[in-house]
Amino acid sequence: LWQALAFYEHKFKTGTTLVTGGQFQDREITSNDRGNHTVKQVAGFVMINQVIANNLFISPAGRVDWDERAGTELVPQINLSWRKGIIQLRGSAGKTIRQADFTERYNNYNKAFVPSGSIGNPNLEAERSWSYEAGADVFIEGFKGSVTAFRRDQQNVIDWVTTPYANMPRKDNLSPMGTYALASNIAKVNTSGLETDLIYSKHFNKHHVVTGSAGLVWLDSETNGSTPSFYISSHAKFLTNFALRYENKFLAVCINGVYKHRKPQEATAIEAEVDADCFMMNGRIDYFLLKNRISLFGEMDNIADARCGDLLGPQVPGRWLMGGVKIEIGGRK
Repeated sequence: LWQALAFYEHKFKTGTTLVTGGQFQDREITSNDRGNHTVKQVAGFVMINQVIANNLFISPAGRVDWDERAGTELVPQINLSWRKGIIQLRGSAGKTIRQADFTERYNNYNKAFVPSGSIGNPNLEAERSWSYEAGADVFIEGFKGSVTAFRRDQQNVIDWVTTPYANMPRKDNLSPMGTYALASNIAKVNTSGLETDLIYSKHFNKHHVVTGSAGLVWLDSETNGSTPSFYISSHAKFLTNFALRYENKFLAVCINGVYKHRKPQEATAIEAEVDADCFMMNGRIDYFLLKNRISLFGEMDNIADARCGDLLGPQVPGRWLMGGVKIEIGGRK
């Protein structure tokens, strides 16, 4: 990946800040599975940050994106925020695009024979979506509470769809008896959701700090596609997470976890299953030999050795231990 970014920022006396610039990317892959490919992308952008009456912030932005496969696309966005005392209201709306990556376009294309599996599709169109969100924050003596409602309307969503051999666009290295999932643009996906967060931070004195957070996310996705797709049918409908950290001048202890509830799935042919419920917890301890300069750390991921994955087939790693030395050069004072 080669990339370059240049931008210019100018602040006006009226409380206006103008940011403009350009970006270039050249992505290349050399693979015995996907083949050898390159793709170039160029973009120009402009953003205005405007402050009105010290408590209203407006940030419209626009980006013109050119991709040698997909052509030119205009991507507008806008963000608004208003704060008064302990209350902050915010909202945003904008368009996003995503081009298919090399795996989605060329997976298993360069192999001599593929008896079954996921097959790329070079003819994929870019994903396009409009996203909207509105939320509120409350700040009270070390606490921050947030609630956000959001919606994303997507078109040409790229996903892996089970496809019979007869309907595969390219059959050169496939088996008529094989089972395949083709990268496809499924028609539409509309996702609505609600997210809540609670964050707490308390300095008991100069050397003792406790921070914690907890959150809930509800998601609901609808599609008008008749064939079930891989990711849409797999993502969790409900998630909750938490994190707790204590730090003093000698050490820091942190524990975090996530619980997910989703549709259970099973594939007896590969002895794989996804349970409806999944809970994972991680922990870490840092010991400061020299504050903000040198520390020893130990970390344990998936403490309960949970055997659950996000997708049918791949499993998350089991209980995972690691440790090391962390050295910061020019660390914080």
